[in-house]
Amino acid sequence: MAVLSIRQVFKHFDGVAALRGVSLDVEAGEILGLIGPNGAGKTTLFNVISGVFPPSAGAVLYEGRPIHGLPAHAVARMGIGRTFQIPRPFADLSVLRNVLVALGHRAVQHPLTALRPCEQAEALAEAHRILSRVGLSEHEATPARFLPLGLQRHLEVARALALRPRLLLLDEPTAGVSGREADAMMALVRQLRDEGLTCVLVEHNMRVAMGLCRRIAVLHYGEKISEGPPEAVARDPRVIEAYLGTEDERADR
Repeated sequence: MAVLSIRQVFKHFDGVAALRGVSLDVEAGEILGLIGPNGAGKTTLFNVISGVFPPSAGAVLYEGRPIHGLPAHAVARMGIGRTFQIPRPFADLSVLRNVLVALGHRAVQHPLTALRPCEQAEALAEAHRILSRVGLSEHEATPARFLPLGLQRHLEVARALALRPRLLLLDEPTAGVSGREADAMMALVRQLRDEGLTCVLVEHNMRVAMGLCRRIAVLHYGEKISEGPPEAVARDPRVIEAYLGTEDERADR
């Protein structure tokens, strides 16, 4: 059984179709790549999966159970964690406390009250383990606002891991970072996969996507236009046209 099954999902915004009948399965233990030009619907699909908003039509099944229409906090507690294109830490809190807030969310609803039940040895020990796992141990006392972008993206992953997910949605985890930082993120994602997590990766950096994923799905104008091994997808005429335009369009440039 697939960990995640997306069945003919549509999403409309004021009559504009952001997703058009997308179907996709995510298998346990894989890193699935989700690529496509800007505006293709990739983040919209993540938002539907994670409960930010419901689909206009279609179904999303997680471990065989329907989750479409559930609120984001309920989806997270079922075992789906995610990161965002733009890191959203509590900027004035330390790296450690950012993770403690996420740990507290397993038991309470409000981020301010989430700090209090986590001031205990067990939660602190888990937070330290998570920070070590993502390579942030030496930065645990640093206010999140002072982390460089690459490490803020690692903190995003740490906060998602605090929810103890089995499926991790990574939205452009290497955007805006150096090649060395991208390599560090790739190593982290592989490590998480090796530890048993299933990952879906939205990525514009083709070196990262092709290097991490054995299977890639391509969205264009809200439709899935290709799916398969990276080498096959890269040769697909529909994918080439989506990124580069038709031959006539390329000739006119």
